[in-house]
Amino acid sequence: VCSSDLCLATMFSGETGLKEEEGGGVMIYIKEHIRCKQIEWSCDNELECIGLNVTLSPQMSFTLIGMYRPPSTKSVFFDQFNNMLRECDFGKEVILMGDFNINYEDKCCRKTLKRITNTFDLTQLVKGPTRVTCCSKTQIDLVFSNKPERVTKSFNMVDRKSVV
Repeated sequence: VCSSDLCLATMFSGETGLKEEEGGGVMIYIKEHIRCKQIEWSCDNELECIGLNVTLSPQMSFTLIGMYRPPSTKSVFFDQFNNMLRECDFGKEVILMGDFNINYEDKCCRKTLKRITNTFDLTQLVKGPTRVTCCSKTQIDLVFSNKPERVTKSFNMVDRKSVV
């Protein structure tokens, strides 16, 4: 990411419900000249997420959702996640990205997440492991889109690999 892409930005920060020392959370920076509006979810949930409706031009708008799922999250996550997605306008492009802490390369681990995202015609775009340690390789940082042909750029991060 170029530094010029981050200057004059507006920050959107999600509610985490975590103590400061626990880490986690979600933050999205948007250049000041880009029109966007934060989504106020009507469903009652404890998800660590931010939803933005972004407008680049009268012809180009999309929904961007940043998500963090702590590893210790209870199974209620999937119900709340499903309810949140029901509130999205899938008539336009939706991009959902974040650290789901679910190894998507493991068919058993991803089963419920895949069932929900398939219901909304969301395609998972990240290929290969995104979290690599000396002992393991997992694909926990995920990007979903209902218009996957439009997401084309990838980049590497410290110990993670991701797509935007």
